[in-house]
Amino acid sequence: ARGNKDFLELLSKQDVMVVVPQYLLSLLEQLKGSLAQIDLLVMDECHHCTKEHKYAEVLRKYKDLPEDGRRPIVLGLTASLPSADSIEEAKIEINDLLHAMGNANLVSVVDKVEELERHQTKVVEQHEDVEVSEEEQWFEDLIQALRSKVANASQIQDENLRAKIQSKLSEADIISADCGVRQALGVLADSLLSLFQQAGSETESEWIVENLIVGKPGLKLFDRVLEDSSPGLKDSLEESSASSSSTPLEGSLAAPGGRREEARPKFDYDDKGLIVAAKSQRLEKLHEILLDIQQKFSGSGANEDVDFRGIVFVKTRQSVREILERIRSDATLKTFFTPEPFLGQVCMTIQEQYEATQRFRKGVSNAAGGCNLLLATSVAEEGLDFPACNVVVRYSSATSHTALIQSRGRVRAKDGTMFVLTRSNPHSGECKAFKRSQRHEKYAKDAAALLAQR
Repeated sequence: ARGNKDFLELLSKQDVMVVVPQYLLSLLEQLKGSLAQIDLLVMDECHHCTKEHKYAEVLRKYKDLPEDGRRPIVLGLTASLPSADSIEEAKIEINDLLHAMGNANLVSVVDKVEELERHQTKVVEQHEDVEVSEEEQWFEDLIQALRSKVANASQIQDENLRAKIQSKLSEADIISADCGVRQALGVLADSLLSLFQQAGSETESEWIVENLIVGKPGLKLFDRVLEDSSPGLKDSLEESSASSSSTPLEGSLAAPGGRREEARPKFDYDDKGLIVAAKSQRLEKLHEILLDIQQKFSGSGANEDVDFRGIVFVKTRQSVREILERIRSDATLKTFFTPEPFLGQVCMTIQEQYEATQRFRKGVSNAAGGCNLLLATSVAEEGLDFPACNVVVRYSSATSHTALIQSRGRVRAKDGTMFVLTRSNPHSGECKAFKRSQRHEKYAKDAAALLAQR
């Protein structure tokens, strides 16, 4: 905007401007501009044009323009229509989106569908069942019991603290499935210690310790709690731990109650009370998939002449670290895959994201310093320009049908494949969520087809 007297002068210097919505709003404010000075407004990923998204703010400015006056043509593009539990509900959600876009018309391909399909990338979607180990099932049951206990704890008066505890328990459940029980316990132990320190009253502190951190002196976590306790609470904890029969594992996480000792698997522990060798079944499955991919694209294991690119989508930074370590430490995988993390702006700056994107674009077959496998959180699902991928792996389950569609859309190379990892138990929350996402996608497509025919 610098050096321009007004918005119109800025527009006169170029035919097309590509901006994020926040920057457009800033330009309009700084240069006292109006959307009426624009001829065509293209809104990519227009499913965001609702609620408090910046797209919605831009559209509010559009609606403020006189209907009989000059207005830009608005074109919204999306592959991700709203979620709904039936076709009728999907039609309502789509109509709400059209209304938010200024009573827009829905345009879909009706004629020459076959011609369009000839130019579309056909993605093979391959579902991989992940077995749940005895340790992971035990930990999942434990987390559910603890969540129920936290929800009903009258000793916790601060609802914000209660929500934080529940969030950390859910995160630990994800890490257990993605990285293994040992890693989940380590992360949860640190989180619970932090929440213990944030507790606003001694009653809340004592409840957290007695119900979530119960343990014995000599265990790392328990000793750290004692260091931060008041004299009265410290005496109480030492007295209760003296008569405690808790195992080292229970020194890191409490028992959910009931007959847990009989149901708990036999674990081996280190001196910190953490499981020694509880592997993640999901990580083992990913290892198998990566070996198959390597064999497919380079039977010799050398990657010099193979223009391969792939993305593994995960939910947590811990998962990224575990997968990165597994690939880089494996004698076979590291000869083919050059992995790199791709995280949100809490962990990576915009410049770091840009540089990672450029290395991914470069690949490993054309020049040194490139990468061919991104280990990414949801930040890479949309809004970034990546080269066509041969393979996408949904390591962690997609949180919505939109996330499923967006990640599938990254597979644009010929004969590309998307692997979706879900727990083998059809009654698991993850499996149910995946099936629900598939239904939402079908309802949205069917509803859009019906509305487009009107």
